[in-house]
Amino acid sequence: GLVILLAVSLIRLLLNITVGAYQSAGNKRKRRLEQDGNLWERLAAAFGRMQQRVRSWWILRRHPDSIAALLVWLEDCCRRSMDLRRRPGETVRSFLMRLAEHAAQQPEAAEPVGAALVHLADAADHAFYSCDGQWLKTFDESTVIRKFFRANCD
Repeated sequence: GLVILLAVSLIRLLLNITVGAYQSAGNKRKRRLEQDGNLWERLAAAFGRMQQRVRSWWILRRHPDSIAALLVWLEDCCRRSMDLRRRPGETVRSFLMRLAEHAAQQPEAAEPVGAALVHLADAADHAFYSCDGQWLKTFDESTVIRKFFRANCD
């Protein structure tokens, strides 16, 4: 048993050294090209970033009631308010719980919105930490949340 444990540990160590170093070198090269590359390399990196943003935008537009689209929309909507915006280092769950507390303090339709935000926090945790990661799964209470924050986010 000890020999097998040592063999597995040695193989994992070698894989981390070889494959991990290759991936790390690739990431360093990509960052170096974006910062210090010639004009053509910088343009290629900028085009790649732009292509990634357009692809993300297109996917979120095709699934407007998804968990990911609702989280992006909430962050964008609350960005204008100093009290509601997502703070640096704040997790998605704590951001949504803080929004649920804010919704509970509002007199109009606060209870269903607060419960929907708590449910969204649970769904986001499930999508992020589960093996299947269903970020594009339809979130049923998205209309209630959007309606409330359209009226109260300004």
